[in-house]
Order: sequence, then C-alpha cells, then structure tokens
Amino acid sequence: MVWSTTIPPIAAAFLGPLVEVTEAFTTVLAVALTRGWRPALIGSARVLALLVLIVLIFRPALALVQFVVGVLAILFGMRWLRKAILCSAGWIAVKAGAAVHRPGRGCDEVCVQHSTTIAGARKIPAAAVPDLLKLGYQAM
Repeated sequence: MVWSTTIPPIAAAFLGPLVEVTEAFTTVLAVALTRGWRPALIGSARVLALLVLIVLIFRPALALVQFVVGVLAILFGMRWLRKAILCSAGWIAVKAGAAVHRPGRGCDEVCVQHSTTIAGARKIPAAAVPDLLKLGYQAM
C-alpha cells in the first residue's frame, strides 16, 4: 500500500464532515444562547431522529440519488476541465469566454505561443490541443 496516495483521500473523508459538524454546533450554540439549552438539545434530538427515519425509509432510493449526483458531478467536472484546457491553450479568454485572438488571426497562431502542463505531466505544446478538441470545440 502506498501511503502517499492513500492518506489524502482518507483524510479528506474524515475532515470533510468536520465542516458540517462545525455548522451544526454553531446552530445549536446560537439557539442555546438565545432560547436556552433545553430547547436547543430537544431540537437537536428531534432532527437526529428525523434524519435516522428518513435514511431508513428511503434507503433503497439513496443508491439512485447517489448515482444521479455522481453522473451530474462527472458531467460538470468534464465541462470545467474542457474550459480550463481551452483557457490554458489560449483559445478562450479566462473571463467571460471571449476569444483571446484578434479578428483575422487564427487560433493556431495564438496557441503556438502558449504551452500548458496537464496534471503535472510533461509540457504539451498548446498547438496540439486544437487537434485534441476539434470535435468538441465551441465558443463559450
């Protein structure tokens, strides 16, 4: 087992929910300071019971919800990755999706001036990016 690739996802899995715990604690604390500890703790217990009930009732449907959310995350992620590649290649501007090149100047001339590093890999000349993206290129 390679620890350098195993520890980051495990740490993220444990530290991510910590944000939610902090938010919940802040809400309970705010209610406790304004209305008292008893209503805050009763409300927390009721919400926890409701959450358990919802999970037990909708457990079969949760797999479908996870699948749909996963597919949407992949689709949006691929769109953002495509836009990042086009921006780093010089095909589109970083802001507002406006074209980087001036009228009368081809994208190849602009792209030859840039190079990009993809995920820490070796440098790839940006002139090669148009060939990779010809089928899917649209001005954004």
